[in-house]
Amino acid sequence: MYTYTRTIDGIGFLSGEFASDNGGELLVNGVVAMHTPGWENTTSGDYESFTSFSDISLNQAVNTIEFEVYNPSWSSYNPTGLLVSGTFTPVPEPTTVVAGAMLLLPFGMSTLRMFRKSRMA
Repeated sequence: MYTYTRTIDGIGFLSGEFASDNGGELLVNGVVAMHTPGWENTTSGDYESFTSFSDISLNQAVNTIEFEVYNPSWSSYNPTGLLVSGTFTPVPEPTTVVAGAMLLLPFGMSTLRMFRKSRMA
């Protein structure tokens, strides 16, 4: 088995697709998130088609993404193959949303004052 590792900083969601030769698994922070078709059979795998994944939750500040690709032991030279295409959608931190709202508060208050003055005149 060969393991290909990538880290992603931030909390959010991971979506995409991957293909491996032979069967394989996708692990997020050490937990199996999904398998490719035929992953149980380590002597074959469907590397000619993609396996999609979507909305996989990344809930740590630093997330470890691993693709484990099985490789038969009957050959001394048998390279593996892995092709991954994906996107990471971050979730804004609550402090960022609150800070943005606090920055806009003075503008909202001044607009409210303008409305009140125009209605009294």
